[in-house]
Amino acid sequence: MQDAIILSNYLYALKDKTPESLNSAFKGYFEEGEPFARAAFETSDHFWQFFRRRIYAVIRLVVAYLPQWVWRRAFDKMYGYRPQSPSCPASPTADLSKPSHKRISKAAHIIISANVN
Repeated sequence: MQDAIILSNYLYALKDKTPESLNSAFKGYFEEGEPFARAAFETSDHFWQFFRRRIYAVIRLVVAYLPQWVWRRAFDKMYGYRPQSPSCPASPTADLSKPSHKRISKAAHIIISANVN
């Protein structure tokens, strides 16, 4: 917002609309606004570096001390739905996460009924 005001002030103060005066207006705008923009960028970058290190440390700490039941529940949610084809042998399941979805899909019913008839 401040940049727009500075630029509009420079453009408003133009005496004529020649390329040289436009160039000088943009040069003045750049010289006036560049140090503030650079300082704002560097401050934002420093804040992000500080925040990133701290938040990652907190996340690692929380994840390191999560109880086993939380992990098991998360894995069940992530890997619980594993549809299987009735025309193939059942795939083995790991002890970490059992399939939660036992219902046979409509497509599987079609395959089964086609094989029976």
